[in-house]
Amino acid sequence: MATTSDLSSVLSESSVLMTLIFAVLVVLYLVFLCSGTRKKHSTPQNESQQKMGREYEGLVATLGKVKTELEKQKTEIEEKLEHVEAKREKNKRMLQSVETQIREGREMTEQRELLREKENLLKTEWDYDKMKKIYRSEIWDRDKLLELI
Repeated sequence: MATTSDLSSVLSESSVLMTLIFAVLVVLYLVFLCSGTRKKHSTPQNESQQKMGREYEGLVATLGKVKTELEKQKTEIEEKLEHVEAKREKNKRMLQSVETQIREGREMTEQRELLREKENLLKTEWDYDKMKKIYRSEIWDRDKLLELI
């Protein structure tokens, strides 16, 4: 069963990760801007071009690492999404079974127990739906960041 702590951990991981990625992109952008400013103040043209070339290579290497990490995260999130979808399908089958048992007309005490179980299964289904939405949003975020790179 999905719990509230599962949802909160997914949300907190997502926000921390997005903040970190955004910070890396801002730093890379600032490095790029600063490298253009330094070029104007250098005296020898050849030295300036070499330095800018090294900075550019460093920037490209860093962006490559960021891209690789984003692709890795996207793959991990897709795997989590598949896992949640499988758990949701299992939960859905259990819910259908409980609904069938309720319709069969059991004793009143058993009916109450089945209704409580149905309520719990519906809450769990809602939690899985929420987790799916979060994971899909995270995948979309990674795709947008990868487009920028």
